[in-house]
Amino acid sequence: MKMYDLIVIGGGVSGMIAAITAKEYGAERVLVLEREFELGGTLNYCVHNGFKSKYTSGDLTAPEYIYSLVEKLKECNIEYKTLANVISIDKDKKITAVSEEGILTLKANAIIMAMGTRERPLGYKNILSHRCAGIVSAMSTLKLINKRATLPGKNVFILGSEDTAIFAARSLILEGANVKGIIETTDKIKAKSPKSKQFVEEFNLNVMTNSRVTKVFGEGRVTGVNISKLDKNKRIIEGSKQYMDCDTLVLSIYMKAESGVAEELGIIVDKYGKILVKEDMQTSITGIFSCGTIVSGYETADKITEESEKAAIEAVKYLGTIKNEK
Repeated sequence: MKMYDLIVIGGGVSGMIAAITAKEYGAERVLVLEREFELGGTLNYCVHNGFKSKYTSGDLTAPEYIYSLVEKLKECNIEYKTLANVISIDKDKKITAVSEEGILTLKANAIIMAMGTRERPLGYKNILSHRCAGIVSAMSTLKLINKRATLPGKNVFILGSEDTAIFAARSLILEGANVKGIIETTDKIKAKSPKSKQFVEEFNLNVMTNSRVTKVFGEGRVTGVNISKLDKNKRIIEGSKQYMDCDTLVLSIYMKAESGVAEELGIIVDKYGKILVKEDMQTSITGIFSCGTIVSGYETADKITEESEKAAIEAVKYLGTIKNEK
């Protein structure tokens, strides 16, 4: 069984920042486990700029930002494993994971959980449809366009106005699609990033607030949707239904925290699966900390960075090896 001072579960931006910070503050043997084939998490599907890194200068695009963190991991001699899926953790901080190497059994003195979130499926939205082609999530849209150079549709409505929805709209427009509208059930867009709000203005996006999709038409492929207006109690206003042609519906649905392995261990989570942490970013189990979207939900890069650094520093304090504390 291989021993580490600290194991970080999740190699997204939050996990990488936590690992680097922990190393800088005194942790010696640090390991990052990432279940995907590359580090970077969901930010791998984005290409927009506006990111700042401590480890390189300038206004960075998402790929450049990820690259700066990966290079810093290497510079700090932090071990990381991709395609390593954690399947169980016990209260003694023994981790079992499956990787290309086979079954890994690892032991840590402290753990940071930074597993992130995943998009929920269509079933979480009460929308009538024939489950036809042309219904795709916002994150999958970004992946198709920015990673696979594939346009999911030409005439598109987007349901939801979170940052991922705005980023998806931008990528669709830049690749030649017609984004006919962004449909939001509340009275204002939910995007938090200043960059997203800038995109809404720059691309003159049609944001349809207090509205929802009530039906998707099409059997082989989406052909249109019904859009209805909502009153202040989120009830459909009678007679407000309007049919609109489209060939694609992009869904930006509330992200589900990837906390299954934490819940199995007995770590306390909220009703959305987000891990509840104390002021020192420690979970309900001593020596296990957490940070990133699995704690805060979708947040700005600055806030995620701040929380990840804090979790790392507190983990190193717990280890008793803290140095260079500011």
